[in-house]
Amino acid sequence: METALQNAFKAIEAVIGDPPKDYRKLERKLKEHDLEFDEKVGYGSKKSLGQVIRDMNKLRDKKSAHGITSPRAIKILDMLEYQACARHIVMSALENAVSEY
Repeated sequence: METALQNAFKAIEAVIGDPPKDYRKLERKLKEHDLEFDEKVGYGSKKSLGQVIRDMNKLRDKKSAHGITSPRAIKILDMLEYQACARHIVMSALENAVSEY
């Protein structure tokens, strides 16, 4: 689960860079990539894109600070939401790249 979280977060970082802690800066950074902070993403919970990125960042930072997260810290359903968020961002970047040709 930790590896899946790290890989999903790396995919997001590859597109938008390191997400800023400040919500307004994150919103501007997402807009630069034609993404909306308040856009709903995921399968079940449909949280805002910005909130899912924040949640992932917080969980990833816990792992970085302590070296490991508790097996219960990452729930399977949450991981699906994180991966859906990463997929949305990567697909959006690909669509933007293709449309430039």
